[in-house]
Amino acid sequence: MYPFDTQICKLMILPWGYTNEEIIVVPTYDYVVQWWFCQQQTWKFIESSVAKNENLQYLEFTMKLKRHPMFFVLNLILPICVMIILNIFVFLLPPESGERVGYAVTVLLAIAVFLTISSDNLPATSSPRISSISILLFADVCISAFIVLMVILSSRYYHREGEYPVNKFMRGFVNVSRIVRCKVCCCRRKKEKYSEKGNEEEIKWTDVGKEIDIVCGIFITVVIYIVNALYIIDVAV
Repeated sequence: MYPFDTQICKLMILPWGYTNEEIIVVPTYDYVVQWWFCQQQTWKFIESSVAKNENLQYLEFTMKLKRHPMFFVLNLILPICVMIILNIFVFLLPPESGERVGYAVTVLLAIAVFLTISSDNLPATSSPRISSISILLFADVCISAFIVLMVILSSRYYHREGEYPVNKFMRGFVNVSRIVRCKVCCCRRKKEKYSEKGNEEEIKWTDVGKEIDIVCGIFITVVIYIVNALYIIDVAV
């Protein structure tokens, strides 16, 4: 689970060219001695063992190493989490600013850059499984791409001219969204306001755009929470 992975390195020493009758291999210790061992900044030496094969007369040295993850946490994982959180705030930008699409695309490109950086530090293999951080980055890229699409869609509805009437589907979407939100937050005043007769005629395209922003903001927040929680559980387990 990069960068919280633990690796097991094995080294086999075989007296090549000799038979079992000519030479017998006997290990002095049942572990790897560390008399001339120098501490490494990336890996931590956990434990070791030495095993002997009686048939082929060779020794197998096994060393268990654990990666120091703090460098990768500070320079890779935390920036990714910060960027994906910043992605949510695109729905708080006023549509009149005209910077929403540029903001969303910038965050998408930044996450794509981190995906490239992480792929350079990982082996190009899919067996036994792909690294969890690669899956997390791919999920973040998909979420960012979805955010870009929804921002474009909401901006299109928000700036639509008033001469085009709001269709029945969009009216129903706005009414249902308002009622559900009012039930969740227990806002009696707004609930009574949205339940008044003739409220459908007051719905404008700007209201459609605002409701899309609110619904997408809540949905994306839940999805991001679930994705990051699954990553933490996967790493912890």
